[in-house]
Amino acid sequence: MTDGGPPLIARRLAVEVVDAFDLMPKDGLGTSNAYAVVDFDEQRKCTRTVPRDINPQWHERLMFVVPNPAAMHAYECLLFIRSGSLHPLR
Repeated sequence: MTDGGPPLIARRLAVEVVDAFDLMPKDGLGTSNAYAVVDFDEQRKCTRTVPRDINPQWHERLMFVVPNPAAMHAYECLLFIRSGSLHPLR
């Protein structure tokens, strides 16, 4: 409890990142090292990199904290599928 008010409740948002298909090849060999990046409420999470695959499958759950569920009307969640030789978030 904070200053006599109701207790703060932390909620979580789960984002399931399943797969992507027909990504553009980036390495000159017809493949790509793909990963997904999800931004939500100033939080950033990413999947593992799937090497040399233009049809990657992740099947990963990314968890985000929803800081104030009572005030949550609509949040924007951005998903980017990126490919290349480097993973900038790891």
